[in-house]
Amino acid sequence: NIASGVLRGSWGVEPVYTNSSAGRSFFALPESYTVKRGVGTTTAVGDAHVTREYQVCLKCHSDYGYTDDNVLPSGTTRPLLNAANTVNGRTSYTRYTNQAREFQAPTSHTGLANGKSLGTESGAGATFNANNARSWHPVIGPTGRSTYGTYKAPWNNAGARGVQTMYCSDCHGSQTASATSVIPDNRSPTAAHVATSSSWGPHGGAYKMMLKGTWYPLTSGGAAGSGLCLKCHTLSNSNSGFGSSTGHADSKHNKYSCSSCHVAVVHGWKNKSFLVNLRDVGPEAGLDAGTNVGQRSSNQSYNVGPYYMGAQFYAVTWRASGSWGESDCGHSHK
Repeated sequence: NIASGVLRGSWGVEPVYTNSSAGRSFFALPESYTVKRGVGTTTAVGDAHVTREYQVCLKCHSDYGYTDDNVLPSGTTRPLLNAANTVNGRTSYTRYTNQAREFQAPTSHTGLANGKSLGTESGAGATFNANNARSWHPVIGPTGRSTYGTYKAPWNNAGARGVQTMYCSDCHGSQTASATSVIPDNRSPTAAHVATSSSWGPHGGAYKMMLKGTWYPLTSGGAAGSGLCLKCHTLSNSNSGFGSSTGHADSKHNKYSCSSCHVAVVHGWKNKSFLVNLRDVGPEAGLDAGTNVGQRSSNQSYNVGPYYMGAQFYAVTWRASGSWGESDCGHSHK
């Protein structure tokens, strides 16, 4: 996610997480921010000038740019959402989330966490600490998880999984019709300097939250062209625990939205693989950690913003990655 020459002439901020390696809750805000100014030729993240795209974004999309009372699900101080962005049934969702809090990538959560008990460092309830870890899209830091999950190019390149990082503009920007690319329509990677509605960058787009594709409703068996998740992720996942013949694309799963099982704001999350767990809802919905909000039948879902949108999954047993089976899932498809 090295910033382009244009962005490196701008200014931005780098969040500082004093306790990022251990003992830090998913719900904790950055301790401070380091301002990046000037122009340079080096690319180290600690340099005095902007070297990463997210440093430019976070000067507004974090509590560097506004006061964050850190009260969820909405609070009273973060910027208000346009009312049109709060639809899809979510309640208590009126304000933006803090991307600097969500994208933090603590080193203790990189790689696989099988057999570990991460306690309050995760933010999950005590019953679901084992075999768990925080998850995040690798914007500020890589995930270190190279074994599980199947992806489309370039995310599946040899030696790249788990160590590469991505841009904010991989997901946010002008829409793209491609099912396998995040390059804006009618533009090539060399046209990043063209500030039009069909260029790279946050200049405009057809979808809410300036996403490059549709997010909700998105069933795992359809909308492959416009669906945002499916531009990078594949559906058949032999490491999912269901096996390649009964993965996400099978008849049991393809009628559900991605957010039936995965969190609706996929910057970062307290559980691995962005999995929701209705037996462990907590401060993200204004509740105590470990709150069980109940089993959902086939016509019910949990819709508390910002993170729960049509959520139905709850864990019977929280398994190590690669060991999940249908008996471990309390999703209403059973």
